[in-house]
Amino acid sequence: MPAVGGFLAASGVALLAIMAPVAAMAANSCTVRATPVSFGAYDRLSTTDLTALGSITVSCTAAGQITVFLSSGGSGGFFPRRMTAPGNATLNYNLFMDQPGSRIWGDGTGGSQTLTATSAAGSASFQVFGRIPAQQGQVRVGSYSDTIMVTVNF
Repeated sequence: MPAVGGFLAASGVALLAIMAPVAAMAANSCTVRATPVSFGAYDRLSTTDLTALGSITVSCTAAGQITVFLSSGGSGGFFPRRMTAPGNATLNYNLFMDQPGSRIWGDGTGGSQTLTATSAAGSASFQVFGRIPAQQGQVRVGSYSDTIMVTVNF
């Protein structure tokens, strides 16, 4: 090394380790499975509403709050939802969070409500109550259906 003014000039590199441990947080992931609401045959002359049950099962890897939304389906609204058959025939129905049918299950708009629950790690199941009102007049014969999207925020 060359001497500079009686001192040795030197340079060097040292590594300074900087560490901060971060606790691992479990990332939550959830899957959704739905069992269809299948009404069976609708008798337009019956004075009794036709009811059926379906279910939604949410399976999560960690505990936490979940919110379950149901779309309005093809009708674009919740009062009522409408199933359709070929030829644009419609049949009114709705989906509820409760047996009496007082809480329309939807996306929180148009008078509908969402379901919020705290889930543990594992599965949680929720019943979907479906109802077709009685005596809907001149309903054409056919197979009626609608598609509802289930969305879960977690």
